[in-house]
Amino acid sequence: MYFLIQSFLLLLSLPASRGAVQPSEATQACQLLRSILPSQIFFPGSLNYNSSISSYAFVGTRLLPTCLAAPRSTNDVVAIVKVLSNFPTVAFAVRSGGHNTNKGFADIEDGVTIDMTAMNSIWFQPAANVVSVGTGARWQSVYDALDNDGRNLAVQGGRNGAVGVGGFLTGGGIGFFSPERGWACDSVVNFRVVLSTGQVVDANAKSNTDLFTALKGGLNNFGIVTRFDLKTFEQGPMWGGLILYPNSTDEVLLDTLHAFKDPANFDPHAMFTFGFVYDTSKGLSTGNIAMYHTRPELVNGSTLEWFAKVQPQLHNTLRIGAPAFLSREEDQSAVITPHYMHWSTTTLAVSRPALHRIHESFKRTSYSLEAQYASANLTMAISIQSVPAAAPASNPNSLGFSPLSHPETDLLNIGLAFQYDNPAASEGLEQAIKVLTSDIDKIAIEEGVQDPHIYLNYAGDWQDVFAGYGRESLERMRAVSMKYDRSGMFQRQVRGGFKLSS
Repeated sequence: MYFLIQSFLLLLSLPASRGAVQPSEATQACQLLRSILPSQIFFPGSLNYNSSISSYAFVGTRLLPTCLAAPRSTNDVVAIVKVLSNFPTVAFAVRSGGHNTNKGFADIEDGVTIDMTAMNSIWFQPAANVVSVGTGARWQSVYDALDNDGRNLAVQGGRNGAVGVGGFLTGGGIGFFSPERGWACDSVVNFRVVLSTGQVVDANAKSNTDLFTALKGGLNNFGIVTRFDLKTFEQGPMWGGLILYPNSTDEVLLDTLHAFKDPANFDPHAMFTFGFVYDTSKGLSTGNIAMYHTRPELVNGSTLEWFAKVQPQLHNTLRIGAPAFLSREEDQSAVITPHYMHWSTTTLAVSRPALHRIHESFKRTSYSLEAQYASANLTMAISIQSVPAAAPASNPNSLGFSPLSHPETDLLNIGLAFQYDNPAASEGLEQAIKVLTSDIDKIAIEEGVQDPHIYLNYAGDWQDVFAGYGRESLERMRAVSMKYDRSGMFQRQVRGGFKLSS
């Protein structure tokens, strides 16, 4: 294969015939890729190319690469990386599920998109209590496989079954079991990684331990992960579902949330995502909560029942079901949609005054934008959830929390999402979500509850995620990048995602 690559590059370096048009660097790279993997490289207009582009969750992220590479194995990824290393000006992107709302994070214009969705194998190793999952798999498939044949097993994965494995885990990951088991990335026992040289390495607690730590929260800065080995654990049916409330309950819900977050009331089996949604097309404002208890026999008298007792309710799906069943319900927020989306996030300590002030700021912004973007079919949402526990010193990650801290009781993640139909509104709404995020940060500062952490998987591309990890963590990740990616391929050619150099 090396001879083939070098021969092709030699031909490209020869002077072009008089009058001939020299293809772009990206086109040359795609032509070489096609000569090596002829059945896995697709160009604009082909069925596979069009199908991949149209499967991105949000319209604004459906970019048009020069070609699409669809590897089926780690060896295929090695071949692709070796070709791209010979074209240092050609940008590329790596896609797992394609649910990030930031343009260019999982796709690219005028470059190569490596679509990992065919690498979706799921292999359970019962003797080791480990499941090996390809980067292209979706969480629903993982849960279904572990629920098969009455195994009653689970992993610390995403709550939306349609979301991809790769970006979720390398971004940290908040899941059903986070109150009890922490960040999803901490459940990874091994990463299989293709480096910029084409070398394949395993990163785990015994081999390449610095890379192992860096990948847990470091996203796409070190190589292409082709496989995740995840710890499994026994898990029977859970209790949970969704409740929608009219806006007359807003103040009661906020007070209930504040009481729920009292450290004295912490329940490691109780997971929730709480929030408010304003749909301008219907003029409808609702409160909502998705909540789950991993020990249904303990639900009676639990703090989650406080939310279940708030009345009136518009909709209630609470019941007992397997994780595979409950994750399908949350798929509704992650299915393919014709909408555009902006999102952002911030973190703060628990404070009743701050929560009420943030709610008021969200309402003011919603009413203002409703009038300004009447034709955009705008829906605005704010979500509030607990931050997972810090990783223990024996199994560190890159997220920056001290092993002695207690973010699971002390902190809240705030997420903002603006969904709309009219692309002409994009620039204005992006600025609006920046302003609202800044307003929330100002409230947190004034109330003395600001925290620097920015959850990568919910962050806007303009947010400085790695600064929120702290200088020590950032410097460690930069050192790992220099060690495993000396050419800087994943800083220079992979332009999407949050970069260590920014």
